[in-house]
Amino acid sequence: MFDYIEHLNNPRKILEKSIELLENNGILVITTPKTNSLSHHLMHKNWPHYKSEHLYYFSSYNLKKLLQIIGFNNIQEFSASKYLSFQYICNHFRKYTHPIITPILNFIDNLLPKWIKNKLLKLTIGEMLIIAKN
Repeated sequence: MFDYIEHLNNPRKILEKSIELLENNGILVITTPKTNSLSHHLMHKNWPHYKSEHLYYFSSYNLKKLLQIIGFNNIQEFSASKYLSFQYICNHFRKYTHPIITPILNFIDNLLPKWIKNKLLKLTIGEMLIIAKN
């Protein structure tokens, strides 16, 4: 479930169904924005993961607790990284504007050559990777 669970009307129901579908010792992998991340603490209400299409938000604690209640065990958490181009980041902040970041990115975007804008950057942007076994 990569960038999926936060879009669901009823995440618990889908997680319950997923444990039913997994074979013994099956593995569930989830990536989702993390409300107890550094980026969330620094940006508060301007956190870029706050989007209308995100219906649920999780801290690492409450997601792991939900998975335990459903019956998953051996739950591990990692920071999730993504490979994003500068151009993708600029486009993201044009669509989901931020009062400080958007103008800065637009200014830098006008200065950089295209080949740099398209280069992929490995970034940790406030998301978690959860691995759980049933």
